[in-house]
Amino acid sequence: MTPATTAITDALPASFQNLGSAMNDLSRELGGALGIAVLGSVLGAVYRSRVDVTAPPPQLADAARSSPAAASRLGGPVADQARTAFVEAMRVTLPTGAGVVAPAAVAVALLLRRQRAGTAS
Repeated sequence: MTPATTAITDALPASFQNLGSAMNDLSRELGGALGIAVLGSVLGAVYRSRVDVTAPPPQLADAARSSPAAASRLGGPVADQARTAFVEAMRVTLPTGAGVVAPAAVAVALLLRRQRAGTAS
C-alpha cells in the first residue's frame, strides 16, 4: 500500500499532496469497510438459507444457523450440513466480490487512458 500512496501523492503538485493522501486513506478505509459489510452479509444470508439443521434442539439449531463454527462443534450431520452450506455461500460471495471489482477496474483503466491521452496532446 505504501507504493500506491507514494504514486498517488507524487503524481500531484505539492499543494495537493495532503488532499491526495487523505482521499487515498478515505477510499481505502471506506472500501474495506463496505466490502466487509456487503460480502459478509451476502455470505451470512446464503449460508443461513442453505444450512438445514432440523435435528438438534432449537437453541442449538439457531446457533448452527448463525455460525459455521457453532455447527461444527455439534459434529455429525449438522457439521457436514454447515460445511456444505458454507462452501455454497462462498461460491456465491466470491463472484459477487469479483462482480463489483471488475467494473471498478474497467472504470479506472478508462480514466487512466483518458488522462494519458489528454497529457499526450
